[in-house]
Amino acid sequence: MTLNILFFQKEGKESYLNFAVYIQQNVKRGGEVPRKKMLIPPASIIELIKKVGAERVSEEAAVALAEYLIEIGTEVAKESVMLARHAGRKTVKKVDIELAISRV
Repeated sequence: MTLNILFFQKEGKESYLNFAVYIQQNVKRGGEVPRKKMLIPPASIIELIKKVGAERVSEEAAVALAEYLIEIGTEVAKESVMLARHAGRKTVKKVDIELAISRV
């Protein structure tokens, strides 16, 4: 049994997406659906954790740390943008980041 889904309809032309083929091409072997692209790749986080002594690192651990770093980085970025604007600049400079880190 195949399930065809109307993908788009434009100017009377219909294009159907074969759902079974889509799932086969886009689901990893373990049954995992691919996660959205992260700002900090888990592979980079795994490398960082291994650099400080870990022998093995799970992808879930790397994703958790990446999400935390993105959260903190976002707060620092917001603060540094506010500092640059307060100084009458459009460009965020190193001094803004350093001051934002000390304030967050």
